[in-house]
Amino acid sequence: MSESQRVDKWLWVARFFKSRSLAKEAVELGRVLVNGERVKAAKEVQIGDRLRVTRETEVFDVTVKGFSETRLGAKFLDRLYEEDEQSKNRREAAKEAKRLFQEPATTRQTKGRPVKKEIREIRKFRGY
Repeated sequence: MSESQRVDKWLWVARFFKSRSLAKEAVELGRVLVNGERVKAAKEVQIGDRLRVTRETEVFDVTVKGFSETRLGAKFLDRLYEEDEQSKNRREAAKEAKRLFQEPATTRQTKGRPVKKEIREIRKFRGY
């Protein structure tokens, strides 16, 4: 097993991104920091390096524990990295807040433009 691996390949192997090209794009856009610094996709990560991976609304703070040449199953990911406790708690809190928040637009019965009855109710509510 090697002592280092390209950061884009490691992110793909560790299942942070579905493809290596998506991982490379995220690194180039600055969504992946290695030891607090922006890097290029070809940067070699070492065991013990700390990565901050931003994926949509989720932020992962992880420490590299190992490498693999092939993509591993989800239950074997603990061999590759260890996520910080604060990172886990932050993601769980965000997930819970998202679950509890209900988008107001989803309470409407219909989709798209309002029908005649709804328009009348809107006008009545606004005082027209």
